[in-house]
Parts: sequence; C-alpha cells; structure tokens
Amino acid sequence: MPWIVLALLTALLSWLSLTPAPPKIDHELFGWDKFQHALAYAFLTLAAGRAFRRLPIRSNTAWMTAAVYATLVGGGLEVLQGLSRTGRFAEWADLVADLLGILAVLILVGFGRIRTNRS
Repeated sequence: MPWIVLALLTALLSWLSLTPAPPKIDHELFGWDKFQHALAYAFLTLAAGRAFRRLPIRSNTAWMTAAVYATLVGGGLEVLQGLSRTGRFAEWADLVADLLGILAVLILVGFGRIRTNRS
C-alpha cells in the first residue's frame, strides 16, 4: 500500500506541476505558493520514507533515500516546467521551498527517533 500511495502522490504532484492551469486555493496561508510546495514535498517525503522502510535497508538509509527521491522529483519537475510551453516557469524559490519541506520531515523523523531511543 505505501508504494501505491507514493506512486499516486508522485503522479498528482507531476500533474499539478505541469498542467497549464492548476487549481488555485483561496486561503491566506494555504494559498501561498511556497507553503504549498513545502507541504507537498513534506508529504511526498513521508510517503517515500514509509515505502522505502519496507525495503531491507536501515531506517536512516530509507529516509535519506526518500529525501533524495523527493528532491529528484522536485528538481525534475522544475526542469520540465522550464522546458514546457504550457505557460509554467521553473523557479529556484520553488525548489528551495520543496527542500524545506523535505528537510522538515527529516528533522521530525530524527527527533522522533531520538525521543523513542530515550524512552
């Protein structure tokens, strides 16, 4: 099931990133484009981490692999936006927001592990 969630989330982010007219959210915080990027890539990293944890690899390796996967998806989609003729544009700020979402998950997972080890 985690692999299906990861595939669906990757497909959704790809569609949202490459469609000429993505849906707009009319909310002060959630409507902010960079917040949407950070949140989307945090969820992608969580989904990837859960999927990669199913593999016979160490937990740290699974989460780092998840971070690399999410980074490659985000960077790849920015490149595709830059190459497309859909009216979408690649932005470094979007990639930075993606990376902040990915980093937030890695920090939370790390704190969760530290807390679990102390108990």
